[in-house]
Amino acid sequence: MKKIMVATDFSERSDRALRRATLLARQFKATMLLVHVVDDDQPRRIVDAERDEAFARFARRLPRRGRFEAVIDRVTQEVEQG
Repeated sequence: MKKIMVATDFSERSDRALRRATLLARQFKATMLLVHVVDDDQPRRIVDAERDEAFARFARRLPRRGRFEAVIDRVTQEVEQG
């Protein structure tokens, strides 16, 4: 396993998936890609605000210590529209 993709809606259920993915990434020395999708069927200003909020949530969820410490340098985040 080289890359693990984790889709998130920032719910508690998604947090469980993120914790599991972190364990797997640590075990296999894999990279992680975190993905959140923003509904683009709304006014542009709302889409932009939701995208910015998603990146802020990623930053809050990925502190530079704690359970992510072993994988933090191998984590990327994407916010897609769709």
